[in-house]
Amino acid sequence: VRAGGAVEQLDVLRGGQPLERERGQPRQPQAVRHHRVQTAEHLVLDEAAVLDRPRPRWLVKGIVPEAELIVLYGQSTAGKSFVALDLFACVARGVPWRGMKTKQARVIYLAAEGQGGFRNRLEAYRQHHESPTGLRMVLDAPNFLKADADLLAKQILAAGGTDVLVVDTLAQVSPGGDENSAEDLGKALLSCRRL
Repeated sequence: VRAGGAVEQLDVLRGGQPLERERGQPRQPQAVRHHRVQTAEHLVLDEAAVLDRPRPRWLVKGIVPEAELIVLYGQSTAGKSFVALDLFACVARGVPWRGMKTKQARVIYLAAEGQGGFRNRLEAYRQHHESPTGLRMVLDAPNFLKADADLLAKQILAAGGTDVLVVDTLAQVSPGGDENSAEDLGKALLSCRRL
């Protein structure tokens, strides 16, 4: 309705059911039925079931939720690697990032491109913050389109595990893949989720 529609249009979207209350009146409690439809791959939830789920927890308050997969994207040469290093070093150290609270976590940073430049970034970070980053690093480019991700997972577990794995960059861990191909991107992202 706020976007320019009329109440009648909202009634149609609600299946012809009139609104339960007028504007400004308090919401009346209602019995809520949770419709769950199980499919082969997904569980479909109604709105009430989704609202019953726990709120997201944050690694960086309001910016980075604890999740299976987070993507930092932007134009080439925009500084994404610098932002990722700064952001996740703060998470590793448990200090605020740009004034926002962080939850300390074990972080492994997979620097799949520009390993020489990564050393320079580490030195600059340490000098600026007068502190080590707290990160553990992988200076390699495993192929996430092949079985390299499974080997990397074993190596991470052998090193004590991690809470966060930063992959910089996705293009470098999917060599030969077409970044515009849903199949190739899907394979690389599946490896990321497994890790």
